Amino acid sequence: AREDGYVWVDLQKMSSFSFDQRNGTLEQVPEQWRALDGKQVILEGEMWSTKSSAPQLSEFDLVWSVQNCCFTGAPQVQHFVHSRTADGGKVRYWGEPVRVRGTLKVDVTREAGQVTGVYHLDVESVGPLR
Repeated sequence: AREDGYVWVDLQKMSSFSFDQRNGTLEQVPEQWRALDGKQVILEGEMWSTKSSAPQLSEFDLVWSVQNCCFTGAPQVQHFVHSRTADGGKVRYWGEPVRVRGTLKVDVTREAGQVTGVYHLDVESVGPLR
């Protein structure tokens, strides 16, 4: 579905695939999700931040459910959408499900030989679902 040029994406489905946590490649990301690279999307999920407990954040991870995302074992890198505001601007932290709009980048990033991310979002807005 679309709204104002944005594509609605099911975050749970987008993160539910097998991915090699150490040697993963972009080819391991299903084509339907790779096709979203560069697209304006709407994602619904929960904000997660290990770097800050401030009420305003410029960076956070979006997961479909903090409680339920990782019941199959350890959290997997594809469960997290690394989200960052433009120009270091800040958005309110919500402790409830949110709707986030932004531009999605699908790109496998690495640091020190480990995969550190698959999904990256340039955030335009964040607000509660209700």
